[in-house]
Amino acid sequence: MISSETRTTPSPSGEGYRHELYPYQGSEEFLSGTLGFVREARDGGEAVVVAVPEEKAALPRAEMPEDDTVRYVETSAVAHHPGRLIEAWQEWIKAHTAEGRPVRGIGESPWSEVRSPAEAEELRYREWLLNKAFAAGPAWWLLCPYDIAVEGAELERMSRCHPAIRAGGRSETSETYDAQAPFDFSPLSHPCSP
Repeated sequence: MISSETRTTPSPSGEGYRHELYPYQGSEEFLSGTLGFVREARDGGEAVVVAVPEEKAALPRAEMPEDDTVRYVETSAVAHHPGRLIEAWQEWIKAHTAEGRPVRGIGESPWSEVRSPAEAEELRYREWLLNKAFAAGPAWWLLCPYDIAVEGAELERMSRCHPAIRAGGRSETSETYDAQAPFDFSPLSHPCSP
């Protein structure tokens, strides 16, 4: 799933779109990974949009309140309409890049609010589509936390949607991501009988 080649994660300035999966387990690991990412951004003069479910946003917000460099956005409102998340990211990135400031984002889908396997598939598809939607756009960097305690069985499928995987504050290339491969949709269930 992850290549053995490891490098220090550089600033996204001038590098185009970077999309990293951050597998974590529990609140403590979520907090340490996201705060580290935000601190790196602030040290580099970058703006950060943290778009995670409210219960998760409360953790980094307690240690790093919102200011002119860090903005928190609650994602539950679009949990059941994942296509709206791409448009929201486009608006946030456009607003920040218009200021001439490099941008980072932290985006965790509200997996705990998913009501069906079809909805989960749609959220995963949206992760894959982000690579297409921002391929030719401005340079920015998106970190996607993913709680393996809740959704561990899907980790390999999620790694196919992310070109890189972050662990221990470092970025590693995902061996299962292939920019040319089509999305691996789950097979449809059999139709109901009449």
